[in-house]
Amino acid sequence: MRYGYFSEDSREYIITRPDTPRPWVNYLFNDSYHAIISQTAGGFSYCRDPKFNRIHRYERMLSDRPGRYLFLRDEKTMATWSATWQPMMRRYQKFRAVHGLGYTSISSQYFDIATQLTFFVPPEDACEVCLVEITNRSTGYRELKLFPYIDFVAGDAQMEIDYPNIMSLYNRAGYYSDLNAIIAYKQPHPTRQVESYAWFATSEKVHGYDCSRETFLGRYGELVRPQMVLNGACTNSSACGEDMIGLFEQRVTLSPGEKARFVLLTGFIDNDQLPPLPALQKDHETFLPFLPSPAGKEKIQAVISRYLAVEKAEETLQYVKNLWRGKTDTLVIETPDTDVDRMTNLW
Repeated sequence: MRYGYFSEDSREYIITRPDTPRPWVNYLFNDSYHAIISQTAGGFSYCRDPKFNRIHRYERMLSDRPGRYLFLRDEKTMATWSATWQPMMRRYQKFRAVHGLGYTSISSQYFDIATQLTFFVPPEDACEVCLVEITNRSTGYRELKLFPYIDFVAGDAQMEIDYPNIMSLYNRAGYYSDLNAIIAYKQPHPTRQVESYAWFATSEKVHGYDCSRETFLGRYGELVRPQMVLNGACTNSSACGEDMIGLFEQRVTLSPGEKARFVLLTGFIDNDQLPPLPALQKDHETFLPFLPSPAGKEKIQAVISRYLAVEKAEETLQYVKNLWRGKTDTLVIETPDTDVDRMTNLW
């Protein structure tokens, strides 16, 4: 059964079905940041070391979860779905995932709402960019709620697997309104004497957020039907001593044929480059603030300012495409076997 094909120039592999036999992944990277992303936005990212500085949680290759997801909810019909097929796995009207040199683009249409998420890693900064486009293909106005989501590790991936009930105790996560970002923090512990920070930012107005994984999923909940998406509203939870996520609640109203575009950013920063968080409120308790260097706020803001506008993200994406084209055009072979040429010259 066929799941995809190479483009005419072989620079893209086009996947036509989301349910491939195993996750079919692309590798997006620069000198310090590496993103592994599947055709349904599963996979994980890390900075410099895949074990020691893991950013995303990735539990199983067989399930291809969790991932970098965008949940949607129609406010009139209460229909809910995920833009990348996983994890809600609706039957789409259309689906297409493209793995290119330096980028991955995942497009789908469900309930007459078309989405396209394009992921890439800039050439320098320790971050990944997701350029989002949502189009109303129906004949009426559509009021949508959007829930961009990632699942944080922000630390040692193997420790999370070996001691999940212990490692969660060192987690802290909160929302910075001035950065429009959620920052996840892993406290030092006896086997890891460093602090780790990962962050998740959006260019759209934030109407709510959640950092607690349990709050997002609901008690005994799971990713295929997260409670916050079904309810249609975030609770503004922080995370302290529990599994932590990054989740935003955003709203968009689209007339027939209208598009909405915005940018999501995920990044990593060293322990001496992050500002302190204010005290976080949850369940009427006050948690201790994070206490890293205030100089990091300027560094995060600098990265955000370079990519968080749609126009800037588009310019960087084109630069990345041109960069990889230049690398692969340096030496080209021609043989009687097209597959040999494709693998040698490009992939």
